[in-house]
Amino acid sequence: MKAAVIGSPISHSLSPYLHRAAYQDLGLEHTYSAIEVDQSSFLEFIATCNQEWLGLSLTMPLKEIAFSAVTEVSKTAKLTGSINTITFGSTVKGDNTDVFGVAQSLRLSGASNPKTATVIGAGATARSSIAALAGLGAQEVIVIARNPEKSASCIDLGNELGITLDTASTASDILLSTDVVINTTPAGVADDFSNLLSAARGTLLEVIYNPWPTKLATAWQAKSLTVVPGYEMLLHQAVRQVELMTGQIPNVDVMRTAMLAELSVRGITQIS
Repeated sequence: MKAAVIGSPISHSLSPYLHRAAYQDLGLEHTYSAIEVDQSSFLEFIATCNQEWLGLSLTMPLKEIAFSAVTEVSKTAKLTGSINTITFGSTVKGDNTDVFGVAQSLRLSGASNPKTATVIGAGATARSSIAALAGLGAQEVIVIARNPEKSASCIDLGNELGITLDTASTASDILLSTDVVINTTPAGVADDFSNLLSAARGTLLEVIYNPWPTKLATAWQAKSLTVVPGYEMLLHQAVRQVELMTGQIPNVDVMRTAMLAELSVRGITQIS
């Protein structure tokens, strides 16, 4: 059986190393590849996925357009408006394992019960982060984003989750002083925020892991505060994907070892 991660660009993806390590450890002969697929070719590619296919991992820019290709949608995917996993079977199902990835990486870092949080960005990963924070018990979330339209979708999500969600167009020291801060923006966007940490006290989940460390992560760690690198989120969402695609529970340590080995090859060292 076959599985793959699709998106554009895709050559940098760590998913093949994570999934292949899980398959080998579980004694499965499935294959897993990385395939360049953009929005214009997405539906055409999905049409080629026959009974030989287990599932797909989706990265940007496919997490929202994926709704047009599935016949069943999980509650989590519907809630967040984001699909990062497609499984094939009696139905073509869209799911979201990013929520689990965010929540699990925060739990294991010690931030298992945040009351307040700040999310930088308002895209698909930001919405997944908001859902994860609500599941961990967060009661107040602030979203920092320049796009009012995307911020509005986050407010709607907050209302649906029953949490207080406010938005801001710019960052400040006080907005970065919550129990948890999650940066979901592309590399470089939040670099200037590293100068706004006078009141920082909580855990930073930096979704970016390449280039690493980011300026924000470096400044955060310099204050002796906990930093969770994005590859931890990636690891745990992949663990859940393997379970959805194969029906078996993989060994997290085996997958982490494979991931860290590939990161080392790329010159990305584990955070100390």
